[in-house]
Amino acid sequence: MVTITKTTPDLFFFFMDTVSSFQPCTIASVRKAMKEVWGPVYSARNFASQYKFISFNEKNKTFSLTVDGDRLLRFTGNLRNEFLTHNFKLQCQEPFSSIQNELAKKNKMSVQAIGDFVETKFPQKERWNSQDKEEYGKALTEWLVFLRIAERKEDMITFIKGEVRTTGIVYFPEMEKLIDKSLYDSLTEDFNTPHNIFDEPHELLRKTNEAKDDNEKGEMFEAFIGIVFRRLGFSPRLKDGIRERNTNLTLKRSGGGDVALFCHFPVYSEKEIFHGYAIACEAKAQENVIGSKAVGQARNLCKKIQEAYPKYFVHSMVLSQSRYGYDQSGREQAPPEVLHITSKVMLSILDLQKKLLEKGLLLVTPVQIMLLFEELVKRQDLEPKPETTLKILEKLLEK
Repeated sequence: MVTITKTTPDLFFFFMDTVSSFQPCTIASVRKAMKEVWGPVYSARNFASQYKFISFNEKNKTFSLTVDGDRLLRFTGNLRNEFLTHNFKLQCQEPFSSIQNELAKKNKMSVQAIGDFVETKFPQKERWNSQDKEEYGKALTEWLVFLRIAERKEDMITFIKGEVRTTGIVYFPEMEKLIDKSLYDSLTEDFNTPHNIFDEPHELLRKTNEAKDDNEKGEMFEAFIGIVFRRLGFSPRLKDGIRERNTNLTLKRSGGGDVALFCHFPVYSEKEIFHGYAIACEAKAQENVIGSKAVGQARNLCKKIQEAYPKYFVHSMVLSQSRYGYDQSGREQAPPEVLHITSKVMLSILDLQKKLLEKGLLLVTPVQIMLLFEELVKRQDLEPKPETTLKILEKLLEK
């Protein structure tokens, strides 16, 4: 459940700075240090807890900063804004994500309308009176301004963020059901139990991490990517065939990093019909940071796929084992479309697939992966965490 609070950016940072100064500390000691009445302190605490900036020790009844809370407070001034918007991506979390989408559609909303929307979208235990609704609306408006989503003039809020234009994929349940049936047949025939879909991916990751030769390491990781995406309904391509002799698309260097992932079904957008869908994947087996070179390689593979398959819709991504994500050059060059997906994210998707297969439910197919990637690009969440990825996928599966 999403908790809606009346805390403002100023109050939130006041609370966090206080916790930082006295941690581990009780809520009473925080209130005393802040010299505030209980309501605002509880509100700030609930906000900080919801987004996991603080942790609570049940035994001692004390609060401390989490890793993200400590990271946030290492910044001062406008850099705190930069951290919340570009690194933590608070605007992609609820209720800000829904408010942002609503404001983007309407362009302008009043403070009262913000309160009305949130009360309806995220009903709380108690019904808000008119004063409460106004206070919630004002607090959320301050956050919209702080996150550079909107600007305020008197009681009117105007959307200023803009958005990344995506292809506008049209969702067709009939296509998804056809792919789902084919994938279900394949998984049912290939594995004794749903859990067995993990056996080969885990073995390939083990071999990847034990390999001493870089080419062998790259080859094993490419095989891991192919196996995982095959279990999601894709046709992976890790090597050239006869038809590639006369094209610019080449995947012939084993361990070289180029992996093409195809779904040879029509894809409908708002403007045209594509003959199929593909992902241009640059594989990076190492745990190092991902720089602009990898971004360029993913874009280059995307261009080659588009030349070989001119009527296909193509996404670009770097898939790695990196513990650190994009470095500064990667963050500068990746927007707006080159995603960085980790092996942990892919294993979390595979785990969801296993659970769906166990329950006999509709599976994750290239349709959901395509819509997932479109949503991530639109949000500019180019390095999604497993929990964010699963939340989006679960919503897509509910349609």
